[in-house]
Amino acid sequence: MSRSARTGTHRARYRAGFTLVELPAVSKRKRAAFTLVELPAVSKRKRAAFTLVELPAVSKRKRAAFTLVELPAVSKRKRAAFTLVELPAVSKRKRAAFTLVELPAVSKRKRAAFTLVELLVVIGIIAVLVGVLLPTLSAARKRGNILRCQSNLRQITEACLLRAQDSKGWLPLAGQITPDPSFASGDMLPRGLNDPYRRRYVYASSPSYVTGGLALVPLPGAIGPFLGMKNLNFGDWNELDQQLNDKGGVWKMFMCPATDSFDKQRKSFASNDTTPYDQGTLLAVLDGNGQWAWSTNLDYVINEGVLGFHYDKRYLGNRRLGGQLTKVRRASQVCLFTDGQRRPQGLTSWASDGWQTWTPNPNSTGAIALSEALKPDPPFRLVDKTNFDRVRHGGLINVVFLDAHVETFQINEKDLAHVYILPP
Repeated sequence: MSRSARTGTHRARYRAGFTLVELPAVSKRKRAAFTLVELPAVSKRKRAAFTLVELPAVSKRKRAAFTLVELPAVSKRKRAAFTLVELPAVSKRKRAAFTLVELPAVSKRKRAAFTLVELLVVIGIIAVLVGVLLPTLSAARKRGNILRCQSNLRQITEACLLRAQDSKGWLPLAGQITPDPSFASGDMLPRGLNDPYRRRYVYASSPSYVTGGLALVPLPGAIGPFLGMKNLNFGDWNELDQQLNDKGGVWKMFMCPATDSFDKQRKSFASNDTTPYDQGTLLAVLDGNGQWAWSTNLDYVINEGVLGFHYDKRYLGNRRLGGQLTKVRRASQVCLFTDGQRRPQGLTSWASDGWQTWTPNPNSTGAIALSEALKPDPPFRLVDKTNFDRVRHGGLINVVFLDAHVETFQINEKDLAHVYILPP
């Protein structure tokens, strides 16, 4: 390539710049003159920057003159910043002059850092948002716990009803069980419970217990197969007891998500011992030869009026229904389980775990509502108010009825007056 060709290419890379300059007017009768001045060509890769400068007026009769001055070209990778600065007036007769000053160009790759004030403002906004959102999130979490608790109650009630279908209308027993002492020893326990063919209730083999070979299976074990627990060992009571207290088993269905029951420590470090602290008594069998009780860590209180048993005809079918569904009138008003906690006192000195049952007074008459437990004065028709847990759901209680529907009530006499332990 020739030398002249290279020179032409070099010149093509530059663009000319122009500036419009106003010459000062001599007098009012004469107008300002303007001139268009060509500035040196600027490279395509660089963009020219300009500033408009006002020259100070000489007098009131003379107008200020302006000039457009080209500042050094700035690279495309950098953006120029400008500020308009007012120069002080020389006197009252002279107007202030202004100049457009270019600040140092900042690279696109470099961004200005936040100032301390900006950071404090952002932190303040975040703090306000957290203060607004935390109560909402807390309320949503509590509502979620109530719904999950309701789901647990509904599932265990439906499992009880499925069990009742298999046993011709008999629910599993719970609470205090008093069989006929004439048939309570040895393998005669089913006869003492008016169940000689073992079709109503569930039993497990237990040679070590006072019943002489058979133990009445607690409610969680009786409904376990209907909650997906297919490997419960009813042939060995000791193993069954550990299975029922296993966190991964049926036990989890009796836990309210609003409590810390899953975090309770175990009483023993033995690998095969799943017994937790703070258990509540769910079942106690009292016969002529002695008594034995079964406790577990659960967050629900059972209705002993429906699920309890007493061989005496003064109570059986009246104050204790023995799990017989046909004795329950108005199933949609009779509860089976509620939220609750164990009582402070236990059954006896050797069975110190507090009861987790709503226990009607066996000598009472007529319908008994859950509100009876809140009455401060005797006669106490329902034991007792210490089973209420007012903290768990913020003064609310979940109740599941015998038709498997669940409702939430305020813990007060008015709201619980139509939640029945024994039907009207």
